[in-house]
Amino acid sequence: MPINVNTNLRKAHIHGMINMLSAKDRVGRSESALLKLIHASKIYAKNGICALNAVDLTVQDGDYISVTGASGSGKSTLMHILGLLDSLTDGEYLLDGAAVAHLPAKQRARLRSEKIGFVFQQFRLLTGMTALENVALPLALQLLGKAQPGRFFAGPTLALDIGGRTAWAAGHANPEELASFLNFCGCRAVILDEAECPPPVGWQKTCDHTIFGLAAGEQLPLPAQTEAQKALWDSLTFVEDPASGPVAENLFPDRPARRDDFYSELCTKRSRGKALVWTLEQGGNIVCTVGAYALCNGQAYMACGQTAEALRGQRVGGRLIVQMANALSAQGDQPVFLCSPERVHFYTQLGFHPLGTLARYESPIGKD
Repeated sequence: MPINVNTNLRKAHIHGMINMLSAKDRVGRSESALLKLIHASKIYAKNGICALNAVDLTVQDGDYISVTGASGSGKSTLMHILGLLDSLTDGEYLLDGAAVAHLPAKQRARLRSEKIGFVFQQFRLLTGMTALENVALPLALQLLGKAQPGRFFAGPTLALDIGGRTAWAAGHANPEELASFLNFCGCRAVILDEAECPPPVGWQKTCDHTIFGLAAGEQLPLPAQTEAQKALWDSLTFVEDPASGPVAENLFPDRPARRDDFYSELCTKRSRGKALVWTLEQGGNIVCTVGAYALCNGQAYMACGQTAEALRGQRVGGRLIVQMANALSAQGDQPVFLCSPERVHFYTQLGFHPLGTLARYESPIGKD
């Protein structure tokens, strides 16, 4: 089974070596290439260096390949291309017969998690985990991602609460390791305390969020209402335990993928007593939603409050938020939530106290 590696690489040859499988071992084996590079080239735009020049490589299922060459000859670049950690400047890369050379970063990340194992030269192991736990991590993430959308990871210095594509970080970690782990988990954003946790390498800060909340046991007065607002409020039906499906549909009507993720996450958290959702209905339709989607360690993280456009400005959403916060506080939990800059005035008027600031960082992968 020929291994054809074009030797016209920068500075040195790269030699492909294949173990000699017996004829018996090869019987019944598919002849289609598992990996195939066709005139693959890589030129780094920053410095103009040509690391790979029209490389051809064919690897069959069961082949064992060793790539050797002098320092700077392009070995690492070749491995990064095959591992979908980098993309080609020119040429084609077929993985299981599918063209993958020019896929968006998000799709490359998905293929890496499903089809490729990669051991880095500097190992890139996650501190606080054993060698076995590091090796088993991809399988655990695949299983957790499919069956348990709400995921929690804890190490000696860092805890991550992952919901959907956003992670909350508490503690600190090596910035490069944090970036690798978040990307591997499929996260596109992380919320962290910059004074405590250095941001992941390569991620960009997008905004600051103010943390608002109440002390456990504290109660807020309900927002005052005009007669018209009171009549509107009285006409609405309060639902203390709404079905998860309609809630997800109401929050994400035009984003089916996010809606499905949220629905699965909400069902999982509710089954574990980690989520609380209230709604108001009008004519059988949800017109206002508020929830606490992480109930743990004496705190309740409130989020996903939404009011139908026709009812905004009528103090419907604010009143429901205060009622839930008071209920949580009365049972000994501290209501807390993040607030974007444009909503600070709204929550201040309701009586919530600013408790601090967290930063939101986003992955460059999500910008493809």
